[in-house]
Amino acid sequence: MGDLYEELKERLKQEKGVALATVVRGEEHVGAKLLVLPDKSTRGTLGNAALDALVVEDVVVIDARSAFATRERFPHADELIVAWPDEVLERMELYPSTSVAVLTHDPKFDEPTLKVVLSHQVGYVGAVGSRKTKEERDERLRKQGLAEEQIRRIHGPIGLNIGATSPEEMALAIMAEIVATRHGKDAAAVLDWTKKSGTP
Repeated sequence: MGDLYEELKERLKQEKGVALATVVRGEEHVGAKLLVLPDKSTRGTLGNAALDALVVEDVVVIDARSAFATRERFPHADELIVAWPDEVLERMELYPSTSVAVLTHDPKFDEPTLKVVLSHQVGYVGAVGSRKTKEERDERLRKQGLAEEQIRRIHGPIGLNIGATSPEEMALAIMAEIVATRHGKDAAAVLDWTKKSGTP
């Protein structure tokens, strides 16, 4: 375990990609850790080969536009799929632990995708766009038969308002909102807490 922590510390120090998975609850192997590197090699184990394999899986980018779904644009994606997102998602297994970020700015991609994911109990659904864009999109989705409860599940504008400007900061804002949602704290609740606590 000491070697695993040393490698994690060294990679963080050098700002190299790395992920650390830990079993936090269950009947066995609580506390077991798995270090996952960008090339999908691993250190350690969670005590179950099937669980290790699931953790190593990370990110799938889906876009029907072949000019956009390229290795140059998404060098760290595990899989690039050139197809209509809603058609692909219809065939995928979506879980309460699944997070979906819809980022195309194009209703003909966004809205069919949202209709599919909102028919499942996924953990998080976010979509880009201004508040005005969100209002217009919500109205179109209502006309397409989505219920208010489904529409309320869409986080938009996507991500917590942390003043993000760069792609990396926007990714951080989205991940922060995903974590907040997972713990039952929506964006409004988190912002309200920061105001009350005086956190800048």
